[in-house]
Amino acid sequence: MKRITTILAISLFLLSQKGWSQDCDSIFIIPSIEVISNNTPTIIENPLGNINYYDICLNEKIDFSGSWKYKGEQNPQDAEDEVFTWNHLIDGTLFSDQGQFYSPIFTQRGIHEISLNITDNNNCNNKIIEKIYVRVSHVETSELFVDPSIVCIDIETEIEAGIRPSISVIPMNTENKFPTQTIIQSGPACPKNVFEEAIQVNSFLPNQSLNQVNDFGKVCMNIEHSRAQDLTIELIAPNGGKVILLRDENGVGEGNGGNDLGLFPKLGTPNEIDSENCEQASNLAGIGSTYCWSPDPTDGTWHDLEDQGQLVYPFNHEQSYVIKESNIEENKRIYSAYDNTFNNILNTELNGDWTLKIEDIQNSKNGYIFEWWIEFDQAITPSNLTFKPQASTFKWFSEDSLVSTTNTTLFESSIPGTFKYDMNISDSFGCEYDGSVEVTVPTRLELLSKISIPDSCEKRIGKVAVEGIGGTKPYEYFWNTIGKMDSTVSYLRSGTYPYIITDATNCTFEGEVIVEDRSKQVEALFSHELDTCTSELNLINESTNLLNNIWNYQTAEPNYEKDLIVPNLGGIYNIELIASNEHCADTVSSTIDLTGTDAYSRVKFPNVFTPNEDGINDLLSIYGLRDCETGSLKIFNKWGDEVYYSIFPGRYLWDGKRFDEELSEGTYFYVLKLNHAEFKGAFSLFR
Repeated sequence: MKRITTILAISLFLLSQKGWSQDCDSIFIIPSIEVISNNTPTIIENPLGNINYYDICLNEKIDFSGSWKYKGEQNPQDAEDEVFTWNHLIDGTLFSDQGQFYSPIFTQRGIHEISLNITDNNNCNNKIIEKIYVRVSHVETSELFVDPSIVCIDIETEIEAGIRPSISVIPMNTENKFPTQTIIQSGPACPKNVFEEAIQVNSFLPNQSLNQVNDFGKVCMNIEHSRAQDLTIELIAPNGGKVILLRDENGVGEGNGGNDLGLFPKLGTPNEIDSENCEQASNLAGIGSTYCWSPDPTDGTWHDLEDQGQLVYPFNHEQSYVIKESNIEENKRIYSAYDNTFNNILNTELNGDWTLKIEDIQNSKNGYIFEWWIEFDQAITPSNLTFKPQASTFKWFSEDSLVSTTNTTLFESSIPGTFKYDMNISDSFGCEYDGSVEVTVPTRLELLSKISIPDSCEKRIGKVAVEGIGGTKPYEYFWNTIGKMDSTVSYLRSGTYPYIITDATNCTFEGEVIVEDRSKQVEALFSHELDTCTSELNLINESTNLLNNIWNYQTAEPNYEKDLIVPNLGGIYNIELIASNEHCADTVSSTIDLTGTDAYSRVKFPNVFTPNEDGINDLLSIYGLRDCETGSLKIFNKWGDEVYYSIFPGRYLWDGKRFDEELSEGTYFYVLKLNHAEFKGAFSLFR
């Protein structure tokens, strides 16, 4: 079975208190510690309860006096026949001494926990714990420091002195568990029929109490027994309050039918073969199951569940008639105490003996308890108590001269070396410490070398590298305009690159490296214009930084002119321009759609011409022909005689005459020649 994994982390001493006299069950001794030397406590507020510390310096002494009284009685008892045991805990080491008075000399710095236990003349012990804390301050010479201890040459620097003592801790991080495999004896041959063990909880604050019952959390045990009806189970708090976990419902005890839980319920998987003697070796243990009770339960008492038929696993289960174990991880089957008896432990001191008592009221069968534990809510658990001496006054001396009386002073040197200050420091306890600190000034941080490789054509092939010397290694490099942090940076364009070299003590050297450009970047670029008068496409080269260029278009041969004129023959033109200089080149391409803009697509010759001076079609007008277009128009009669000729056919239109004489009606032929186009055909002349 998986054990609980969320047990409250509380520091404790596990104390088995077998053999207590039954007479001590109702006797509650309350110990008391008094500081009889001239020491005033320091009070530190804590949400869980204020903490009193007695603050002293190393090798000082405090005198303690112990006293006690019984619960409910006002006056301390006579100490003549009592035993006073002082427990002194520091850094996990426990020292003990006896006597009503205790006067230790504190030779170890840190937090000391002083607690007192009382045994009265009836051999009864206190169930609650009285303790106080003593903080002992001390600083070794090696723990003095100055910050910074290394400063830059020729730089005025404020340096600060302080102390770095080790932090002393009282840990609050141990399980509240009694890890033992113990037989629960029963039967006439057994010396007793009561299991009674105590967990001593010792990690709460002094006098810290259980103020809310739900802060208790849980009590759990891992147990096996073949007859749960034979048992009663109680948890007893340090204040004597009892929580009834399993009650004798009959109320008549031994030999009268058990606790009225029924004949069959078992705990865990018990070994039901018991020996006639009570030796553990003759009575082998079975397998335990875990059962938990809480003031915030999920299920009722065992008797309530028995009445409802919900207490044990059913007959067809592999653990038939076994009381259902608690599921801690899912918080299921967490049982109730009887009569709300968790309220009986309200306001109990948390430190002290928490006792589990299991009584076999039938004396018939042995069982085993393997472990049991207590959980408290983490909200009431103190964090680790820590202590670190703090410096409060300072004196700096240089060559026996007082330099400063604060924790800081200004320092500057123009030469490298190591410089010493003698220190006198006192802390908040009034303890004084003498020692010395040193300030080191390294050699000046400078530039050892730098390298610059130029870029070409803005292709990011430039490179820079710098190396420092002096100061304190290791160095850090930072190029602040490009955010790089290496001594060498590649893939750079031409330009100026400032840098900062910083050594391990924050001394700096600043400079810049220039990356030249062997050749400027070429950018290929062109525009185009369509000349409708000449029927030509003009390609204008607008590239930058070029020395040479190559035009590629259609299936024509490459052309090396800077600008290019292309005949407009219509259709789609794919144009490519390659621009270059001695190191760089660039290419640009464009697709130009001239569909429908060529002369063949737009020029149409008329079929009929009627120069009869009626104002309609009196002049021979060619559709789509622009007046700026150059070329020639020749018109022939049917015998092949040239009757008209013009070199600006779009500007000067024919009126159907030759030498001012009207030509006869009939068919005429034409030849129209334009730039990059020629048209031939016939038309009819009517009057």
